[in-house]
Order: sequence, then C-alpha cells, then structure tokens
Amino acid sequence: MKIRTKRILGAIFLFILLIGFVLYKVYAAPMLGVLNGYAAKKACTCYFAQGKSLDQIKEIDLSFEPIDMASLDVNDSNKSMQSSVYGLAKRTAVYRGNLGCILLKGKDDYNISFEKQIGPSIERELVKQTSDNLSFLDSMAFKPEWKTEAVLVLHSDTIVYEKYSEGVDETTPLLGWSMTKSITSTLIGMLVKEGKLSLDDKGLFQEWSRDQRSTIALRQLLHMNSGLYWEEVYDQISTATNMLYNSDDMVAYVSSQALQNGPGTLWKYSSGTSNLLMELARRQFSSDLEFYDYVHDFFEELGMHSAFIEPDESGNLIGSSYGYASARDWARFGKLYLDDGFTNNKQLIDTSWVDFSRTAVDDKNPQYGGHFWLRANMDNSYELPDDLYSANGFQGQYVIIIPSHDLVLVRLGNNDAFEVERFVKSTIDALKN
Repeated sequence: MKIRTKRILGAIFLFILLIGFVLYKVYAAPMLGVLNGYAAKKACTCYFAQGKSLDQIKEIDLSFEPIDMASLDVNDSNKSMQSSVYGLAKRTAVYRGNLGCILLKGKDDYNISFEKQIGPSIERELVKQTSDNLSFLDSMAFKPEWKTEAVLVLHSDTIVYEKYSEGVDETTPLLGWSMTKSITSTLIGMLVKEGKLSLDDKGLFQEWSRDQRSTIALRQLLHMNSGLYWEEVYDQISTATNMLYNSDDMVAYVSSQALQNGPGTLWKYSSGTSNLLMELARRQFSSDLEFYDYVHDFFEELGMHSAFIEPDESGNLIGSSYGYASARDWARFGKLYLDDGFTNNKQLIDTSWVDFSRTAVDDKNPQYGGHFWLRANMDNSYELPDDLYSANGFQGQYVIIIPSHDLVLVRLGNNDAFEVERFVKSTIDALKN
C-alpha cells in the first residue's frame, strides 16, 4: 500500500513538473526572452555609449516593472552585455561603436560593423542665452519620479533653456524610441526629393508581387494605414515584440505579414511599417555600407554628431525605435522642420514634404500625419497652437515643433507620466512675458 502511494505521489509530482515545464516553455520563456532582450540592448548602449554605471542603469533606465527583474552581466573585454532573470532566458547585446549595440538572437552570425568616414566636420552651433522666465522648469519638468534626463527649449534659433539630470550632458546620446520613426520619414523625404522614390510608388517588395500587398503605396506606410496585420502590444508576445526582440532580420519578419485590411482604409499604429520604410530607403543603395554612409552624412549635415541608429543582427537599421542623439541634436532635427527643410544653405527636404508630414492622414485620424504626431493627439483642455506637431517616443520622448512660436521643445527621459501639455503651455506663456 505504501509503495503504491509513493508511486502515485511520484507520478503526480512528475506530472506537475511536466505541466510547469510546458507552461514555462510556452508562456514564460518567450516573455522572459523579450524582457531580457529589452534589458540587454538598452543596458548595452547605456553602458558603452553613454558611460553609465550598472547601478545607474538599473536605477534609471531599467527601474520599471517587469524590466527591473533583469540581472545584468557586463563583459568589458568583448564589449557585451548579458541579461537574465534568475539565470533564465539569457540574452546578449554587443557594442559595435558607430552603430551602437546589436541584440543577438543566438550566435553573432553577421558580424555587422561600420566605420564613419572622417571628413570635415559640419558645425551647427546653437546660440545659448538662458531665459530667467523659464527657471520654473527646473522643478516642473524634473520631478524625481518622472526620471527626466534632458529638457531643451530652442526659441528663435537660441537655446533659452537647457537642463540635464546627473550623469547626462549636452553630448550624451539619448534614446528617442519612436521619435526614430520621424527620422526614417525624413530619409524617405530626402530620397523623394532626389527622385528615387515617390509617395505613389507601389509594388514595394518582391514578395508582395503575387497578392494584394502589391497595391500598398509608399504614402500608406508613412500614414500607418497600409492594411498589414500588426499588433503594437508590448505586455505580451506580439508582432511588435517578436520583431524587436525575437528576430535577427526584422525586415523579413515584417514583410511576411499578411494583409488584414484594404490599403488606405484603416489607421493602425505600426512600428513594423517604419522598418519597411527604412528598408525601402536602404534598397536605393548598392550596399549596406553605402546606406550607412548616407544616414551618417544626413546627421552630419544637421550637425548631429552624436546621432546614430542601431541595427538588428543582420544589419537592418531599426527605423522604428532605436535612434539615439543628444538633446541638442534632437533639437537640431526639430529645427530642420521648423526651417521648412532648409539647412546648411540647401533644401534638404522639400517644403512639400514638411507639409505632408504635418498634415493629418484624414478627417477620421486627425492625430497623425506622415510619421509625425499632430496637435489633435494632445489634451484638448490645454489651449495649444493648432500648428504644433511632434516626434514622440515611449516613456515620454518628445521633439515638439511649433512654427507659429518659432519653437522647438525637447524632453527625454524614462517615464511617460511627464505632463507634456502643461510643459508646452507653460513654456509658451513664459516666453510671451
């Protein structure tokens, strides 16, 4: 009887272990992989490109749930960062200098690298003349719980306010997250100006040639109404998390998505389409290195010497999410649009492209333009200028452009509780006095 009972208990125990293993493999392991992928990649860039300590990274950049579960292990000799949760689902990112950090899916199969061409540096010095009227931003914009890292106000070509958190300064490259989408759009705008692309281009990818995806136009990718299946969800396994943290070729993953709606019929925010746009830009060049040079030259043209866009493991620049630049360089990007696409005595993007970027998709979607957010996306209870438009990113990244007030406002940080409408309204009011 005792032997039979032991056998039954043993069988139950083995069954529970089996169920636990299956649940881990099916549900927990994929999510832990995403969590560790996020942590390893972000921490890698913070450590090697920004010069932050592991303690600072844990306290500032990875301090929110469930990302704060990650344990970090840095290898200075091979410039890599590993993340795990209780030793499980380890992920590794490696630092590649001018390209930032690359998240590895497994082994480093591609060995992507890029050396900037050394040439005459184009300086776009910004005049600084601090306004006493904006001193209130020291407390309003830098509440400790908001984890603000940088705020900059550019008014009439002059920096009238600039402040940084401890460990950050005017040279520190900070992650813009989805503000990178607006950079991607700008690169497309440059290629349109050069006659290499057109907003009405269709048949964008060879793998779409035999189905209705061939009818998707370039403007529909820019307007986020391509009709491609997409889940912009980050608290579970989705197309967005699979693309960013479980794929070594993001373009191949996104371009394989099926058509869910008719092109142009439904607006649906999609980081995937931004990476398709970056790929369309890349395909106008004979090699990845030639394209990397083109992007580098774009940043240099604006004087954005700190800026870079990180690639995936196979070399695709992640045009949806992983653009870095200092606060001053993000302001320089905003100034390009404030100046209607004109910089360095040349028209870098046509004024028609600037107009396209800040024009609503349609009456049903007044909050979004051509990879820029519009005034309608902000709280209506604040009386903000109608011509306001912005590049926005996760955790409250903003480059806000207000032509009627000759203003570019920049905020970078690690908490989207930041009160952006109050920041904009208070700044405008203060500059009137």
